Amino acid sequence: MTNIDYSNEDVIIWRSDRESAFRAKRCPACSGVGRVKIGSQSGGRCEQCEGLGWFGIDPRMPITAQPGSIEKIVMLSVRYRSGIPLWNQYDGPDMSELASNFSSASTAG
Repeated sequence: MTNIDYSNEDVIIWRSDRESAFRAKRCPACSGVGRVKIGSQSGGRCEQCEGLGWFGIDPRMPITAQPGSIEKIVMLSVRYRSGIPLWNQYDGPDMSELASNFSSASTAG
């Protein structure tokens, strides 16, 4: 893989922890779709990104992005294109804990 410039708007942070932030960059050849266009129709798999649409993202790793965020959507898309399960049991944040805290706070008082 070639050196990637992570300094423009086509970059997302798909996972972060105390030590680092994992960044991914949209493939310029297919605009993150994973397929190249031939005229007005979608063509074959993008050779530059191997059909993933993004560089620097590991679909097997858990993601810490919020549900519905562009980061989460990109990860689900990359996982789908990779043929691996969409959901990772270690994905976060754990929204069930937040929901239970909200529920108990709304019934108190």
